[in-house]
Amino acid sequence: MDILTIPLRSTHPTTHAVLFLAQFSRSVAPARPRDGVRSVHPWRVMPQLRRRLALALVLVTACRGAAAAPPVPDDRPLLALSPVSFAGSLSVQQRVHVERDGRIVDFDAVLEVSPDMVTLVALGFGTRLFTLRYDGTKLDEARSPMLPRDVRGSDILSDMQLSLWPADAVRAALPSGWSLRDAPNARTLLKGADEITNITYDTMPRWKGKVTLQNHQFGYRLVITTVPESK
Repeated sequence: MDILTIPLRSTHPTTHAVLFLAQFSRSVAPARPRDGVRSVHPWRVMPQLRRRLALALVLVTACRGAAAAPPVPDDRPLLALSPVSFAGSLSVQQRVHVERDGRIVDFDAVLEVSPDMVTLVALGFGTRLFTLRYDGTKLDEARSPMLPRDVRGSDILSDMQLSLWPADAVRAALPSGWSLRDAPNARTLLKGADEITNITYDTMPRWKGKVTLQNHQFGYRLVITTVPESK
């Protein structure tokens, strides 16, 4: 997720999609018309359900290929840095672009950071996808019922902090064998000599412009663009 995006860990997305479609189809199957009454197909009268179906299918398959693949070992350090370690406050609107295996998902987000709390709200497909609130001790999640369980708030928080938090705070939280290389316009997370995640920035402060995160371990790419404040 991690933002922030959002790696999915299920290796059988097609199964999830098929089971969801089967359950959905049974729940909205048109009733047998009565004599003299014209039947109305449910797709014409339930646009909200159509949007939710589209959301579910996109999120289930967006970050995995259609064919089952061997699970990728996940030994990434999950960052959970305190809000105060950000050393500042901000409130921004963002557009998030996610790519994996040729699939694309776009959604809007609102990020707020204060010394006491980190809050991230994601909106897409006409609904609220999730709300994350982290006070440095506890991560609270409010999720859309259509959001797959494999989309984890802890992954989203970790990618966000890896991208935006001060380098010294990130380094202090990394386990043995992991390191962070930091420059004004780029940041790289390494395991030994292997580059796991590359992040680039197009402006300073980093949160103010476009942030591009490429995770090589799970093969996903995030482009997070802050929406300029209207004057």
